[in-house]
Amino acid sequence: MTDDLQLLERYARQGSEDAFGQLVARHLNFVYSAALRQVGGEASLAQDVAQLVFTNLARKAAALCTQACGQVSAGPDGGRKFLLAGWLHRDTRFTALELLRKESRRRRREQDAVAMQLLDSQDPPTDWTQIRPLLDETLDRMPSADRDALLLRFFERRSFGEIGAAMGVSEDAARKRVSRSLDLLRELLGRRGVTATCATLAGLLMAQTVQAAPAGLAAALTTASLAATASASTTIGTLIHTMISSKATLGLVTAAALGLTTTVGLQHISHQSLQTDNAGLREQLARVPAPAPQAAPTVDPSELARLRAEHSELLRLRGEVTRLRRAQADAAKAAATESKKPTQDDDSTPEELEQRARMENSLAIARMSYVKYWGLAFMLYSAEHGDRFPDSFEQAAKYFPPEQAALASAFSTDKYEIMLPGASRDVQHPEKVILVREKEPWPNPNSTGTARTYLFADGHSEIHSAPDGDYTAWEKERIQAPAGR
Repeated sequence: MTDDLQLLERYARQGSEDAFGQLVARHLNFVYSAALRQVGGEASLAQDVAQLVFTNLARKAAALCTQACGQVSAGPDGGRKFLLAGWLHRDTRFTALELLRKESRRRRREQDAVAMQLLDSQDPPTDWTQIRPLLDETLDRMPSADRDALLLRFFERRSFGEIGAAMGVSEDAARKRVSRSLDLLRELLGRRGVTATCATLAGLLMAQTVQAAPAGLAAALTTASLAATASASTTIGTLIHTMISSKATLGLVTAAALGLTTTVGLQHISHQSLQTDNAGLREQLARVPAPAPQAAPTVDPSELARLRAEHSELLRLRGEVTRLRRAQADAAKAAATESKKPTQDDDSTPEELEQRARMENSLAIARMSYVKYWGLAFMLYSAEHGDRFPDSFEQAAKYFPPEQAALASAFSTDKYEIMLPGASRDVQHPEKVILVREKEPWPNPNSTGTARTYLFADGHSEIHSAPDGDYTAWEKERIQAPAGR
């Protein structure tokens, strides 16, 4: 029987479809079975994996032949051996893992879309007349990067690829930037009394923000703008020479010499009148002082960089809202069962124990979501109060997302304490400094010991476990004394 390498060489060098068909028939069951194990028994995914593996084999046939020719068998005959099965198994595994990752991302996007639709359906309709008088003012208050992303997407109708090229990022990053910017715009409009979902807001912006200008206006504006530019850039001497040769009026010549920015209208007068007043005009022009140069406005680069960094971090938190919303449905159920935990020596069935474990994990996720939403509220408060964190939860309460009322009702701020009031700009490494912590630890459902929920100054939340229940050493490295206190 012809070995695998000979068939592969015939295909690579001669393009023999028959040789490649023999390879597929010989190894199909092996590849399909390996793929089926990797994808959890889903036949359709296993077929996709097998298709991709043999496509990779056809694409890399020449390279594999070159590699195999350099291998010498360790057997007594000294002949060369090429084990295609090893390569197929390894490629099947890599391909299956990649396909599973893509499938997981696809399903997650579908779940997010369904969740967003369910949440969006609960919001009241929004009229464009509510947004129109507030839109431009609100855009002006946004960070420049977010404002530019919205202008390119909804005002100039650019694709995400074009937005990424214009902003120097990838297409996927541009898509996320537009989504976060739209969410920030919705949040700012919400504080002005305009309630709208991101989908509704995007539809209104796409349909209403750009209106067609009257026909012929572009040509008229171009002509007028170029004429005004040419007029404003003309020197005093050129204006005098032009006006004298064109027999302009003395009054308009004086206005042009003193103003230089007013549109000059020409009118014919007699040459004798110009000659009579020309000497006086030159003397008057000699007395006109040269305009003093205006200093260009200065911008502190470090201050600008700091503001951009803070806004970027704030928007990163906003970008996680969609993911955190998925925990909202489980939060109320998990919180309801927190006070009803049975003892370890109960007679629960395995199914009941598994369900209880899922509920405890959901409760842990809900704790992180709860403090993360408070982190968002603290960041919004800081942005409007001179870069200062609030001294109490009551000060930042109005910034807590109202759509997360169910999550807020499941927990209480009495169980948490603020560890870092004061100026947020005084924090050197916000990702390592605790801002809020849970007062009392709780039993860890996944291991022995206890766990505690923390919010850091950059807005992210963590659950830290302590098998011995002692958090002193871990917290000491992450608690910063407030400046000036």
